[in-house]
Amino acid sequence: MLGQAYLDKLPRFCGLSGVDRVGLSVEQCACLVARFAAIKKQSVYIAAARNARHREYELKIALARWMWEDAIHYQSLETRLAELRSNKLAVDKVLDYELGDFLCEILHSPGSLELCVGLFEVLVPAFCAAIGHYLSETQPLVDFPTVRLLKSILSEEQERVALGNEFVVVLKQRKMVKRPRGSGEIIANAS
Repeated sequence: MLGQAYLDKLPRFCGLSGVDRVGLSVEQCACLVARFAAIKKQSVYIAAARNARHREYELKIALARWMWEDAIHYQSLETRLAELRSNKLAVDKVLDYELGDFLCEILHSPGSLELCVGLFEVLVPAFCAAIGHYLSETQPLVDFPTVRLLKSILSEEQERVALGNEFVVVLKQRKMVKRPRGSGEIIANAS
């Protein structure tokens, strides 16, 4: 094969690494994609239900933006779920268990600070970690449509965490300023 040695030097598999690992089964992929879709579906409801309750205008704008992003993500994940031979019922089934209870707790959190803590110190970091785990376990060539979708979602989620943490810091500072005088003294003198 004269003159074709350069072919071995070309990037293999479009530059994807890890193509030699077995990865997750289609059923495992569908189960995890259903969980991701469930989180996004419920996140839309959380943002819609909570938006009118908050007086912080910037938080209202952020919730509206994130609601739109979550709806787009949910739609994309739902489409991918169908490609993985699953359906919408898998998403609803996931919400019947602990994940649904957890998301309900965030939905019913009492104030802006508690909502932001639930979202940006618990839910979104755990969601990002779950996506990262999925990406490290799946077969990147065979499951490329999911990998591509989750990488774009992960990028937006990481931006969301950074911005959300700014909300948490400011709202925590506001809560400390609003603390009634002497409340620390009452606690300290109780012992």
